[in-house]
Amino acid sequence: MLRAATPTVPNHRPHSWIAPVRVQRFDNLNDLLPYRDAWDRLAGGSVFRGWTWLTAWWRHYGEGHPERKLDVFIAFDDGAESHDAVRAILPAYVESTWT
Repeated sequence: MLRAATPTVPNHRPHSWIAPVRVQRFDNLNDLLPYRDAWDRLAGGSVFRGWTWLTAWWRHYGEGHPERKLDVFIAFDDGAESHDAVRAILPAYVESTWT
């Protein structure tokens, strides 16, 4: 069995660089409106990751389809409530079909 060497770092706590976050789930575009600027900031200028594109996509391909349910997860700095505290956004949907 091969094992990777584990570096030794004095006074190092495992994963001490990971900041605690709080994740919140949203299932309604209207509830996401306050986070659109943070969403665009995180998109880094990519049109296809921005608020406008993704909400337009959902309005055309998600809303009105009862088999599709919006699920957006937003990670915030733990304990912070401001829009500047948004660290990550994961837009997703769940589709239920019978085959």
